[in-house]
Amino acid sequence: MNKKSLGIILSYLLIVIDVIVGILFVPFLLHSLGDQEYGLYKLMLSTASYLSVLDFGIGGTITRYVIKFRTESKRKEEENFLAMGFLIYAILALLVMVIAAGISLLIPTMYAVSIPAEQFQYAQIIFLLICGHTAVALFNHAFNGLLLAYEKYSYQKITNIVKLLLRILLLVVLISSVQSAMIIAIVDLALSVVLVVVNYFYCKLHLHTKIKLHAWDWSLAKESGVFTLAILMQSIINQFNSNVDNIVLGIYVSAAVVAMYSLALQLFNMYQNLSTAVSSIYLPSISRAVFAGESDDEVTERIIKPSRIQLVVLLLALTGFVLLGQSFIEVWVGAEYMEVYFLSCILLTTATIELSQNTITAILKAKNKLHGKTLILAGSTLVNVILTVVLVPIIGALGAVIGTAFSLVFGYGVALNLYYHFKININMKTYYKKTYKGILPAAILSCIAGIPVSTFINIGGWLGFAVKAAIYVVIYTAVVYFVGLNAKEKQGCRQVITKIRKSKTNTF
Repeated sequence: MNKKSLGIILSYLLIVIDVIVGILFVPFLLHSLGDQEYGLYKLMLSTASYLSVLDFGIGGTITRYVIKFRTESKRKEEENFLAMGFLIYAILALLVMVIAAGISLLIPTMYAVSIPAEQFQYAQIIFLLICGHTAVALFNHAFNGLLLAYEKYSYQKITNIVKLLLRILLLVVLISSVQSAMIIAIVDLALSVVLVVVNYFYCKLHLHTKIKLHAWDWSLAKESGVFTLAILMQSIINQFNSNVDNIVLGIYVSAAVVAMYSLALQLFNMYQNLSTAVSSIYLPSISRAVFAGESDDEVTERIIKPSRIQLVVLLLALTGFVLLGQSFIEVWVGAEYMEVYFLSCILLTTATIELSQNTITAILKAKNKLHGKTLILAGSTLVNVILTVVLVPIIGALGAVIGTAFSLVFGYGVALNLYYHFKININMKTYYKKTYKGILPAAILSCIAGIPVSTFINIGGWLGFAVKAAIYVVIYTAVVYFVGLNAKEKQGCRQVITKIRKSKTNTF
């Protein structure tokens, strides 16, 4: 099994573990902390998340330029660039904490409606701890960019899995004794510090990378700075789209509503991760193809395979949630949170097209043409903010989801696809024809075939949901294999199964 296939498998394993943990852990937090305490934590997390944009996208910049220098066999330039990047990160980490200190003073004014006066100081401490985690995490972003450039997918995923499991273990033990949201922030900060140390020694001892400043390269700093600025702007835009809903709800409604809406956003974030699991694995090879001078048609063909993989997984999750989502919400957090189902259906459906084409971003990064996409997303985000601010006071959480859905459809969907086709020279007609051929009809047929599963199987609880979900996965897999996949993809599936069988046989 090649490292890409192993990387994809480990990526989805991480996602599955993350989903299972989220499903089991969120109810634990809700019941242990209560709506108000959990909502307070999510509110502080949403506020602090805006500071994460201060990484200026340098992690992505490190990936691009390390791949470029490795392709050109320029070891000294790689060492120098890494030193420049990490020095900038040290400055940014300090800047994060300075800004965080200032924002913490504004919390009593910002959230006078949703946070009781006696909890202002408590909220400020949680906010500063979360920002401390953000500052330390900047260095992990840099290491992740370096590891991705070296295509060390297995190490990245395994360390993330260990960190995730360790986090849950610590939180379950500690929150069972101390019912405080502050514990979450403390554990996250501590684990981030440990991960920075582990990543440093892995890169030094295993990859033999050197972070050495030979000289400050102003021309490279200027070139990479322009690239980084585009990533920064997109990071800011994504933070607005991800967190403006919670912020506005916290200002106009209550922390309890924020807690409810956060559940929908959590499902949405899980859905987003299903696409990044594949696109991140293919980013280095697509970048190398662009640097090597492949034609636009050849590069377009390269992104179709990962896009089809992403689409198969996304449509499994989407159709499965549409059919079984109400049962899932009921056993997950309770029937009183059923509004989460309807909000999530809107978010997941409107995001599917954009998420299935994540690999196109690799082309934009390699060609250093992120600026057009940034402008388009900025416009759609502005509309999202306006709609959210106008609609939330009138219709609450539904107003927030309408604003986000609008930006996903018309900004991330229609406008971006026109930009890809006419400015980046990606043949989007060919892309859609080859990407969706077979898979979309198979997903529709699977959804129709799954209706009896959701309607007539009346087993309750987690057991009932697990049985229905397992049956639907079998139905979807069979229909996609026989209807959705082409001959080459079917052959690839058979080869993977054969290798797994041989591996098991050799083991025994």
